[in-house]
Amino acid sequence: MSATFCPGTASVDPPGRDDWPQLWCTIPVLTAVGSGYAVARRGLNATRRTR
Repeated sequence: MSATFCPGTASVDPPGRDDWPQLWCTIPVLTAVGSGYAVARRGLNATRRTR
């Protein structure tokens, strides 16, 4: 999805319809990454308090 920020590039392959078919995969992956980050941060903060 970062291709939209580069001039002269298409956000989809093949160019034409710009409906971002990768979006069905991108949103769940970013949700999982964000959830993992939140859990890890929470675990790190809990570890620091007990020491």
